[in-house]
Amino acid sequence: MRDQDRKGHTWLAAGLLALLAGCAGLSSPRAPVVAVSQGGVSVAAEPGEVDPQSLQAAAPQALTADADDELPERVEDVPQAQGPAPAGLTPTYCHNLYDALEGQIRSRQLVDAGEQRLPGYPFLRTNRFLASFGTDFESTLAASKLSERQAQAASLLKSPAFQAWLAQMQRLDTQVRHLEVSRLPAQAFPLYQLADRHALLGALDQCAPLLTVELTPADVPRILADAKVPDEYQRSLRALGLYPITGIGVASSIRNWEVHQREVFQRQRHPDFSGRAAFQRYRPAKTPSGADAWRTAAKVMQAVQRDALGIPKFLPAQRDALFEAFAPTFEVATVNDSDRIGRLQWIDLAGLVRDPRERFWLDVDTNVPAVYRQLTFTRFGKAVLPQLVYTIWFSERPMESGSDMLGGRLDGLVWRVTLDEDGAPLIFDTIQPSGRFAMFFPTRRLMPDAQARANVDSLVEWVYSPIDVAIEDWVGETWPGPLSLHVSSRTHQLVGIAAPGKAWGTPVFDNPPYQLVPDDVLRALPVPGDGRRSIYNQDGIVSGTERLGRWLLWSMGISNMGAIRQSGHQPTALVGRRHFDDPYLFQQRYRRVPVPEAGKR
Repeated sequence: MRDQDRKGHTWLAAGLLALLAGCAGLSSPRAPVVAVSQGGVSVAAEPGEVDPQSLQAAAPQALTADADDELPERVEDVPQAQGPAPAGLTPTYCHNLYDALEGQIRSRQLVDAGEQRLPGYPFLRTNRFLASFGTDFESTLAASKLSERQAQAASLLKSPAFQAWLAQMQRLDTQVRHLEVSRLPAQAFPLYQLADRHALLGALDQCAPLLTVELTPADVPRILADAKVPDEYQRSLRALGLYPITGIGVASSIRNWEVHQREVFQRQRHPDFSGRAAFQRYRPAKTPSGADAWRTAAKVMQAVQRDALGIPKFLPAQRDALFEAFAPTFEVATVNDSDRIGRLQWIDLAGLVRDPRERFWLDVDTNVPAVYRQLTFTRFGKAVLPQLVYTIWFSERPMESGSDMLGGRLDGLVWRVTLDEDGAPLIFDTIQPSGRFAMFFPTRRLMPDAQARANVDSLVEWVYSPIDVAIEDWVGETWPGPLSLHVSSRTHQLVGIAAPGKAWGTPVFDNPPYQLVPDDVLRALPVPGDGRRSIYNQDGIVSGTERLGRWLLWSMGISNMGAIRQSGHQPTALVGRRHFDDPYLFQQRYRRVPVPEAGKR
């Protein structure tokens, strides 16, 4: 039986390899519609697909004055306390409270997968960025004798850096707890003698610091061992799919896509439009010059306080100033409604579906242009650098045929700006929410590390850029700030970058300024009637966004490849291992270049 299984796997792998080797269309399918003018076609637009008049007729309405009130509350800013809690809280009470809450959350399938829980420490969570500090701390517990290691653990527990690390993980758990509690139905209360959400959140906000203070040196090694985030690659799938062999065909397909994207970017750098381009423009409320954006960021970075780990502690006003300073303009080639961005919302299908689990449908309200923002951090050398993440959403990536490997419900584009210590952009990069189609756009401050690249297999996806110069030289800006991003129709891939004043042409419709919405609202999005739901399931996936490509590329080790993924669950390489939130993503692949005076403010 085992021999038959082996033969079956061998034939499966051989067939898969043959299919992959010839399927360059997986990563560079029929050329996307980028923009169409009355006088001709740019890139490879399909003739007869675009009707500018119908697009103009379907233009979104202006945002009403009270629309902002309809958005979920800002969950980025977690207050210190939300309500009254029982007097005289004890560690025992708090542990029991967390156990009761965990039971409710798990039984109702409301677990938020965005961050990693620490077993036995329900008041702490981590992510890849915070986990990187745990690796640093582990090196301090190197003594061979137990008594010496205990002394080292006691010393480490008292250190300002370790206390700051615990505080960060505690705050992260508190943020996620607020989201999970907001999704609990009214039937879940009273919960452990707490009458409602208000009282529960108040108790949790008091329990978290109480339990943190109760930690002892004996907890230190266990916390360090558990504060890790597993990667998104499954070795079992790669072994079963003969990854060393099948990866060759996938790598060939990826190289084809890279060549195609480089050609597209070259054409989009100098588009030839004799008439009006069929695209829609989505711009922020303010578009400062690059120099002004840099000055704003410099002031913020100079004024911000940092903890003992060097992590900036941005005030809400400082955070908002950074996001507004570098908010991009999106210019989207538009064929139909699936090419228009908007605000995500749940709609009620009661009476239309039999399965109650499918009652609520995730939709994109294109009448409300919205860009979702998220503040993250990365590490480069000894510096902790802020990252500004902007995400736009489309209702779907339309399928060209029944065998389209990448089409399906919901689509998007993620644009990230990583700032240097002085507030200037260090590097820009992009992916789609599935983690696919990663592209990097370094500034003059960085150069690809040729030695690091030589140390990895040539087939591995490392850092791909469709442009061969620094972003400053590409857009013609000494101080690149808020950029104009050109997005293709249907595939919704980034196909061009320019300075804000250098647009594709006159848009079919210039939408009202988009709203910058905290990304966390998607983890507790209001449903019609009452209550909230996350758009992500307990695996960090948006249910219903599966792609057919998952059946072809499972051998790359990624479960449900192509589906829309939550932050923290976005592998960005099919060949090799790479994550969008890897804290050393840039440090391992680039080296710094001395900044000349012309590149400084």
